[in-house]
Formats: sequence, C-alpha cells, structure tokens
Amino acid sequence: MNQAFSLEVIIIGAGQSGLSVSYLLKKNNIPHVVFERSQIGDAWLRRWDSFTLNSSNAFNLLPGESLDNDHPEHFITGLQFAARLQKYAANN
Repeated sequence: MNQAFSLEVIIIGAGQSGLSVSYLLKKNNIPHVVFERSQIGDAWLRRWDSFTLNSSNAFNLLPGESLDNDHPEHFITGLQFAARLQKYAANN
C-alpha cells in the first residue's frame, strides 16, 4: 500500500546553517530533509591543516550545543570544526 509522505522543507547543505535549521525543524516536528552533495563538514576538511576559525568557540555553537569542557575563548581548527559538525549531525 502506498502511503503519501509530505515534506514541508528541503534544506540544501549540511553545514552549520543547514544543521541548525534542521535541529530547530525537528524540535518543532516539521517534516524536512537535508541534502548534502558531499560529506558533512567537507568545506572545512578541504582547508589547510593550520587553518583556524576566526571566531572563538563561544560563537560557533549550534542550537542545543554546549561547550562542556571546551574553552570558550579558544579557536578550533577547521578539521576540529568538521568533526564537531559530523558529531552534531549524528546526535541530532
């Protein structure tokens, strides 16, 4: 039996913004899907190894995230941020 499935929102890109919107839609029970052409955090993974974000950890939190033991005044690398995005997507 075919059952109709309806999506209200399609999100293009599973970066920081796309994952944030997805989190909030899920929290509000709004059906949606996230499309990513590559792996989550891919743009950050393609940066040079020494690249760091130019805003501190305190300003790079996604909805529902906390710093826990991370230092809010520190600057993480692009590779660390990509790993954080991947972990966030897996847990949310």
